[in-house]
Amino acid sequence: NTTQSVSTATNTIVALNSEVFDTGGFHDNVTNNSRLTCSTAGKYLLIGGSSMSNATGFGDHQLSILINATTRWSVRV
Repeated sequence: NTTQSVSTATNTIVALNSEVFDTGGFHDNVTNNSRLTCSTAGKYLLIGGSSMSNATGFGDHQLSILINATTRWSVRV
């Protein structure tokens, strides 16, 4: 729910400082707020949104989710 600056050509961890629905306590808005820790086996649905722009116009942007800080799921936008 806030603006976060990201430098060009730099991987940046996004702070997730708010939540709408978390009945399992998988997320903390303050401590390690870039992480979700799933403590129960199962399948999970993650839904999020992002808006990106820069001073020079549209460019190549990529959003990634890391699993255990290594496995990357990415989408180019």
